[in-house]
Amino acid sequence: MAKTILAWLRDKSNVYKFQEATMHSTIWPTPEASLTSVLEQLGFTEVSVSQLELDCNLLEEDAKNPKLVNRYKGQSPQIFHLSGPSLRLIKSLVLVLKRICPAVSSFKDDYRLARIRNFPLGNSTLSESANLSSATNTLALWAMSPGILFSELSQKCRSIVLTSGTLSPLSSYASELRTEFASSLEANHVISPDRFLAMCIQCGPSGNLLEGKYANVNEQTYQDDIGQAVASIAAKCPDGMLVFVPSYSLLRKLIARWKETGEMDSISRHKKMFIESQGDSNYSFARLLA
Repeated sequence: MAKTILAWLRDKSNVYKFQEATMHSTIWPTPEASLTSVLEQLGFTEVSVSQLELDCNLLEEDAKNPKLVNRYKGQSPQIFHLSGPSLRLIKSLVLVLKRICPAVSSFKDDYRLARIRNFPLGNSTLSESANLSSATNTLALWAMSPGILFSELSQKCRSIVLTSGTLSPLSSYASELRTEFASSLEANHVISPDRFLAMCIQCGPSGNLLEGKYANVNEQTYQDDIGQAVASIAAKCPDGMLVFVPSYSLLRKLIARWKETGEMDSISRHKKMFIESQGDSNYSFARLLA
């Protein structure tokens, strides 16, 4: 089975539906092939998955038996042995396949199978054969619904309590989890409507769209517009501000650019700035704010 999967992944004749600079991929089901048919091509059927689970359990029992472990030491490499990480990987695979492969399964439509080929950066000048030899091939099974696991969990637990400030509307949340909740409470917001305003700023001072996409965040015009927008709001906001960005790498880029253009000084004239560093503990950040 492992040889079949590796051959399927490494096949040089594979055609990928989605092609980017460093990644090619195909995701099933497609109009031409169902998820089940692709899994059967790889050798995954209800019977084979059951046998794989049985073999996995036997290997796990052997690994827990000190006598067997000691007996294997120093013996021929033909003795079959799986490392702990490999065993956990197979068990995770079995857990997913048991929900997909049975003829009667309510979860088949909730999974996607992907064949992915990643190419190292900077290999654009290499020949096609050299690129293929340096590529990394991956098989991925993606769960598209949280209800797959939560519905099973709800059947085994006596009570489950979910609390959060962001579960509203509860009806759609329960539907996504495939669970009926006997009791629910949706409280009003602690801030009264006259004290709250939600707005979306579409454009910066230059008129460019403020789209934080990968293609835009490295553009100086985008970084400048964000800085000018923050400075403008800081000048008009009477009290404190809290500014979030998607990642620490973008935060570093923005700060470097704003120091270069003087936008940091513009913001600092109106607000005292506290910047969280990557890897800071809660204690370190609390000291920063003290």
